[in-house]
Amino acid sequence: METVIVKSAVDDLRAEDITRHVAVASGGGVTVARCPGKVKDYRRGTVPKIVSNCIKIGAAIRKAVASGDDPIEAMIEASDGWAYKVFEGKVQALLFEEKYSFIWGYSWIKGTGDYEGHHLKTWFKNENHISWLDEKPWITSPDRLNVIDPKTGWGLSNYWTAEWEHGRDVTMVGVRAEPIWRTEKGLRLLGPKHFGFDIPYRPIEKVLEA
Repeated sequence: METVIVKSAVDDLRAEDITRHVAVASGGGVTVARCPGKVKDYRRGTVPKIVSNCIKIGAAIRKAVASGDDPIEAMIEASDGWAYKVFEGKVQALLFEEKYSFIWGYSWIKGTGDYEGHHLKTWFKNENHISWLDEKPWITSPDRLNVIDPKTGWGLSNYWTAEWEHGRDVTMVGVRAEPIWRTEKGLRLLGPKHFGFDIPYRPIEKVLEA
């Protein structure tokens, strides 16, 4: 086991760059301990109840799978209106490359059921950020996009490419971003233009109403 101590960095972005390069040198895994901070600063930088909500949703998924119920429906119900089923289909392809200690690429899903005749393309940089429905810009960050196995409730990771078997049934669940991410400053940090896409951000609930 190795320990790397960075006594100072220009800013948080530089500190993250250093940490990610240490992760690459370590084979992809690293645990980071940040410097101590004030409670008031952590409160300003965290989303209230985020951990509690994750526990609640996880419990709902496990209960649904154990009882033979639909884990997607259970997940959405437990989200209290924050999550939406936005697409379902079969995996067609996943193309990716690793650079700058991120994984970048695109996934393609061919629609089935209510989504028959449609296809969904998604761009990711570690997480899914930009999507196109039938080649037209659709749901984007800061709203979240999660590709999930509809039988197990297990989320597919862009890191574990073996999970993306051609023809695998998947469901896309979208989650509304917290209000702080929808502000002008939040969109500068996590909106489509931050990732180099000249696409206006539209809240997921507005996209699904169209």
